[in-house]
Amino acid sequence: MGLFNSGHTNTGSFNAGSMNTGDFNSGNVNTGYFNSGNINTGFFNSGDLNTGLFNSVNQPVQNSGWLHTGTNNSGYANAGTFNSGFDNNARDEHAEFVTGNSGLANVGNYNAGIINVGDHLSGFRNSVPTITGTANISGFVNAGTSISGFFNFGSLMSGFANFDDEVSGYLNGDSRASGWIH
Repeated sequence: MGLFNSGHTNTGSFNAGSMNTGDFNSGNVNTGYFNSGNINTGFFNSGDLNTGLFNSVNQPVQNSGWLHTGTNNSGYANAGTFNSGFDNNARDEHAEFVTGNSGLANVGNYNAGIINVGDHLSGFRNSVPTITGTANISGFVNAGTSISGFFNFGSLMSGFANFDDEVSGYLNGDSRASGWIH
């Protein structure tokens, strides 16, 4: 969900390809900052679908900036396929099978940062597989399956508020527990 990345579902920081959303990018689904080809939306671009600033052509377009709804997307309302920044989404009939996501309202598939809800998730409000499956989750509000840190709730878990299943450290809630309050 950020920092030094080097590919994959990013959401910010030094990237270097994959689903991006901000910072130094360098190809793939971008949304802002130094880009360098692929689906872009703003700043130094350098070919592919662009939208604003230094571009360097490639277009004959199938998205980049603003109110998308399917195909290679990038920055703003997104909906189906590679996505990147802002409303991502699947406010249903599976919004043309969402896919790559990256930053902000997410909902289903590879996600990365902010509201998340189903599939591989990463940081902030996370959630459970009942929306679309998988839920490897990561950090902050969590909810169910493999999880990791902060308010947790069920499955294999890790640290902070926990509440049952395999658990680990802090308030726990019994089950297989580990350290602190059980």
